[in-house]
Amino acid sequence: WELLPQALFNGIKLAAIIAICAIGLALVYATTGLSNFAHGETVTFGAFAAWTLNVKMGVPFLLSAMIAVPLTAVASVGMERGIWKPMRQRRSSLTSMMIVSIGIALGVRYIFQFIYGARYTNYSAFGRQQTLDFGPFNATPRTLWVIAICIVLSVLVSAWLLYTRQGRAIRAVADNPALASSTGIDSDYVIAYVWLVGGALAGIGGILYGLDIGVQWDMGFRLLLLIFAAVTCARWDARVNAQHERVAG
Repeated sequence: WELLPQALFNGIKLAAIIAICAIGLALVYATTGLSNFAHGETVTFGAFAAWTLNVKMGVPFLLSAMIAVPLTAVASVGMERGIWKPMRQRRSSLTSMMIVSIGIALGVRYIFQFIYGARYTNYSAFGRQQTLDFGPFNATPRTLWVIAICIVLSVLVSAWLLYTRQGRAIRAVADNPALASSTGIDSDYVIAYVWLVGGALAGIGGILYGLDIGVQWDMGFRLLLLIFAAVTCARWDARVNAQHERVAG
């Protein structure tokens, strides 16, 4: 029982990181129907991009993170334009696309291992911090910042999806792509935008996860099952809420 508060706090920290990583995967699945098993490697890409800039090139950590996030977003859009869009145009089945994503995940994962090795490595900043005592649990300032950033980003993305024009377009495409296209919404543009945002969020999640436990070649893969679980739970809650609204209406 003495360990329970600390375990719960650590669980909240991990859940916050998983939530940030899961938003992008959920948006991609909602708009395209693709279960992207390579999403974990996008998370790893963001962490290694920041690590390369920070450790290998000597760029300050915060600047490295600010550069790595758009790099990850651009890489994500590149995958969409280079692989997934041509497959959709050829009317490839979602099963075929899912299998391709598994192959991409395996290939990219072992490329990371070949380039960076199999050992954990850390950023050059925030490595050692004094632990703060909160009574039943302890935390470092780094951990508190990770949780705060994840919560703020989750709220901002939710507000963006609910109240902005781009967010309404994404929800329309996710609900009915054909109807959305008939109303003048460019589905291809929306899907590319979703991959851009999803890649950026995955990059942020990878950087924060690497800041917490260190950067490793398979870190995104180890989060992948939990990310899929979060997406599944979120879609189940949304479906139940929609059914309740229809019944109430």
